[in-house]
Amino acid sequence: MVPMRKLQSLVREFALRRGIEPPGPDDQGVFEIGFDPDLRVRCFEWFENLHLVSRLAMPPDPPMQRREWFGRLMNYALHRMKRSRSTPGLSDDGSVTLFARSKLAGMTASDFEAQIEEHLNSVDSYRYVLGAAEPPAPLETLPHSIVRP
Repeated sequence: MVPMRKLQSLVREFALRRGIEPPGPDDQGVFEIGFDPDLRVRCFEWFENLHLVSRLAMPPDPPMQRREWFGRLMNYALHRMKRSRSTPGLSDDGSVTLFARSKLAGMTASDFEAQIEEHLNSVDSYRYVLGAAEPPAPLETLPHSIVRP
């Protein structure tokens, strides 16, 4: 198993590059990085993999809207399946989250930064498809470094 200090050093370097206070792990070893009030990435190590989890949205309440909403979610997940590390899932509170996984061994700070950026772009895309956000910026207009208020 990769020691948690590997992930901790990656999170620390990521935060220092952005000029923010490096978050510490919670009692379960999860680091949470906030980008916007409603955009947070939870990072943790499990079975030698880096796991990234972010909340997408809460499904709508009326059953007919919920069915259509989950249909869009599943169709989009199927569409992205071959080219994305991201997988949607349900949280204990009923909200839909986006989950991504990659090997932690050998990961550099730049690799970690790229994983976070890819995850954030996926969150933006899913939120747009679900009607929970504005259209994401085209990939060619996104800066190499993540700049979020």
